Amino acid sequence: VRELIAKESHSEPVHQQLLELVPLLTISQMKFRLEKIRALWEFWRSSAPFPLRHFDDLAAVLKTLKAPGALLNIEGFLILRPILEQFRLLNHYFETRVTPENIWWHWLKMMTPQPRLETAIDRVMSPEGYILDHASPELRKIRSAIQRTEAAVRKQMDSLVAFYSAKGMLTDDRPTIKAGRLVLPVSSNAKRQVKGVIQDQSHTGNTTYVEPLEIIDLNNKIRSLQSDEIREIERILRALTAECHSEVAAIGESYHGLLELDFMASLARFGQKFHGSLPIIENTSGFKLSNARNPLLSDAREIVPLNLNLSKNTHTLVITGPNAGGKTVALKTVGLMVLLARCGAPVIADDGCQIPWVDAVFSDIGDQQSILNDLSTFSAHMTALVRITENATSESLVLLDELGTGTDPAEGGALARAILNTLTRRGITTIATTHLGELKVFAHETPGVANASMDFDSERLEPTYRLRQGIPGSSYGLEISRRLGLAREILDEAKSYIGDKRGSLEE
Repeated sequence: VRELIAKESHSEPVHQQLLELVPLLTISQMKFRLEKIRALWEFWRSSAPFPLRHFDDLAAVLKTLKAPGALLNIEGFLILRPILEQFRLLNHYFETRVTPENIWWHWLKMMTPQPRLETAIDRVMSPEGYILDHASPELRKIRSAIQRTEAAVRKQMDSLVAFYSAKGMLTDDRPTIKAGRLVLPVSSNAKRQVKGVIQDQSHTGNTTYVEPLEIIDLNNKIRSLQSDEIREIERILRALTAECHSEVAAIGESYHGLLELDFMASLARFGQKFHGSLPIIENTSGFKLSNARNPLLSDAREIVPLNLNLSKNTHTLVITGPNAGGKTVALKTVGLMVLLARCGAPVIADDGCQIPWVDAVFSDIGDQQSILNDLSTFSAHMTALVRITENATSESLVLLDELGTGTDPAEGGALARAILNTLTRRGITTIATTHLGELKVFAHETPGVANASMDFDSERLEPTYRLRQGIPGSSYGLEISRRLGLAREILDEAKSYIGDKRGSLEE
């Protein structure tokens, strides 16, 4: 889910931050973040989306700009320039929409436009990073001299090409560049007949590249002028860097504001994309999830949403039902909604969801057996349960999948009942799935504990994946076995072992 949220970001720093998204520490932080998202949704509903586009990481540029006398290279300015533009555009967008009462007002004060720096950069370089001729009078003068000298070289070379080509001494009638110098492609057999400096030779040895004596001085002049050009460009960039250095504190603050906006907008877009809502967060409220959905299942043909309502007096919910009926998905959906809320993110559910403050989510889901660590299925489950019973508090959420499995059913049921009873007495919100009939009875008879089941179409022998609260469910093992073709005499014998007690509570 972190990856789904991170895909909505416009920058690499925020992308990485979202991939490492962690729960907030206080309920006030959660509410503050959710209110910021609510305000963004209101902006988007009432007007055009704000002009937030992809931007590069500015950290290295800021580090350079903070150093007095530093030189920011062209690549650095190409990163900085569009970010400065976003400062200006975002400031204008929010300034025309945000009042002092709005939760984004403080953020607006961080976003300082830098039109003077934008103009200074545009005066010096093109959007592609080419330093413009008019960046300084000296640069214009140097480049004009280079152009005149290059024209003189070309004119001289055209004359030499015509002369030596007529004598059949060239392998090509076009000059080329070798070692930064303009040269003639002379046939190696005639290289001693062309006065000049040999700069290179072809791989075959058939062509020798000669810089004619007539243009050596002109080429030297061009090289000298090019060095002057480099020095002048460095001077220009250093002066431009100094201008940016004077505003580096404001640029840094605005950049942090830009990162914050990207972060919050990513959460907001995630919520919109999956039709989410903002949960109601209270310290003492129970759980209420309306049509909660796991966004990882969004590609499925049809998602059956989860509806769950736990009053603050119901601490434990025991969910039963057939295999592949949706019990584990329900557990994961509850855990995911709680963790999204703890991160101050929209939950993927309908409006009106209530989620209490949860200090931690503890789970034992899946088969954690390990050959390397010499853990059987039961040992792995019990290791997790020891950790949970020792660390969970009355503000925790505990999710237990297939509680009591992996050992003798009688002992497993007894342990499962004792564990649930302990968690219930401590006031720890617990949701457990099981196939053990003993736990259905326990849930029916124990205050603070309730039954629930995953609905099953007994005629089609197919799960509906809908949670039914207050009603225990059957595993439908015999019915599914019959449908799959198990012999009737075996099924009849199995039924005789079960007797009539099993069905009484479910009925």
